[in-house]
Amino acid sequence: MTRIVVLLSCALLGACSHTAMEAARQDNRLIEQIARASMAEIAAGNLAVTKARAPELRQLGERIAEDHGNLLKAASGLAASRGTSIPATPGAAHQPALRRLESLADASFDRAFRDHMLKQHQHTLQLLQQAASQAGDPQLRAHAQSAIPHIERQLATARRLAF
Repeated sequence: MTRIVVLLSCALLGACSHTAMEAARQDNRLIEQIARASMAEIAAGNLAVTKARAPELRQLGERIAEDHGNLLKAASGLAASRGTSIPATPGAAHQPALRRLESLADASFDRAFRDHMLKQHQHTLQLLQQAASQAGDPQLRAHAQSAIPHIERQLATARRLAF
């Protein structure tokens, strides 16, 4: 909706700068990237719930799936308020890691899941920090700022677990 209003205002007034349009596109890209990262982490978390041998990893998987479900829901709401939508899947970039996790079992799964969570949470944290500091949309900035502590906690938990 916001994107439509911005575009109509630009067309009617002829006063919209290229910079404002690019900022709106960048915010939409950030929302999409955050949504895709969250979908991948939900999928990996759900795998941990069913496949992890270590109870700590099953618990982490549950927390990840829940927290990223909330993050995804918020990203979907932000996208809708901007007149766009989030993607339906994590995207091709996340598929190899998810397929690898699906193929593993026992201690191999536990180690791979922990390593994947370290890497994926660092990436998600970078996306959220970028959104918190650079997004033009104040709602997106606030959403990112509120999500950062959850991701930092998950990352710290993954770092503490040794497999």
